[in-house]
Parts: sequence; structure tokens; C-alpha cells
Amino acid sequence: MNPREVQLSLAGQALSHIYTPPRATFHEKSGLVRQAEASDEEQTTGVRLLSDIRQTFTGRCVPFIASMDLVTELRRLEESPWNDLDLNPRKLAMRLADFGIKPHRNSAGSIRGYSVESFSDSFGRYLRQNPSEPSEMASDQLKHA
Repeated sequence: MNPREVQLSLAGQALSHIYTPPRATFHEKSGLVRQAEASDEEQTTGVRLLSDIRQTFTGRCVPFIASMDLVTELRRLEESPWNDLDLNPRKLAMRLADFGIKPHRNSAGSIRGYSVESFSDSFGRYLRQNPSEPSEMASDQLKHA
């Protein structure tokens, strides 16, 4: 090595101890991206589940639905992922646990299922209130136009 190459080599070694930029390999980056996409997909599926459950409670006009009946209703919905995911009462309970919702017994203590009031917090947090109706603000804007 000539003296210039020696100087550059020593300088490079000295600088590498001061700052080493983070380097993610292609595989590490793609793994992180896949992990983020899976998390987003899981969150989207959870919100879809809440929306479909709200639709089921609204359609039936009842305060309590047995776990198996709820699963049956969800699997009947057109274009829903619940048949493909092989949803059953246990899998439903596991998915709803992410929202802090657990099955419980009806007032008679004979059937295990879900009450609409146990979903009120999650419906409020994750779903729009009456998505098919225009908001008050939009109707006020139309009046003043």
C-alpha cells in the first residue's frame, strides 16, 4: 500500500468508530414491511368484524346474541371474510378480546354470547356513527349555501 492508501484506510477505520449508519438488508426491510402490512390487515379485519357485528345487532333488534348465532349470522354476510377464516365461537372470542370484549352468559345464565352494550365503547371508538346518514355539519352547510 502506498502512503495515501494507508491514510485513507486509517481515516475510514477512525470514522467507523464514531458513526456507523444503520444498514438494513433487503430481507430485513421486506420483513418489517410485511410485519407492518400484517398488522394493518389485522386491524382492518378487526374493524370489519365490529362493523359486521353492529350490522347484525341492528338487523336483529335484540340486546343479546348467543355466540354460535352471531357466528352463523357473520358467516352468512355476503362478501365477508368470515367463512374463509373459518370463524367459530372460540375464534370470535379471541378476535374480540383485542377490543376488550368477552362473551358472557345471558340474564337467565343459560346461554353464552354477547350483549350489544358490551360493544358500545368499541363501536364508538372504531366505527362511524350512522355512516349512511349525512352529518349534521354537512346538512347545516347545505342550508347556508
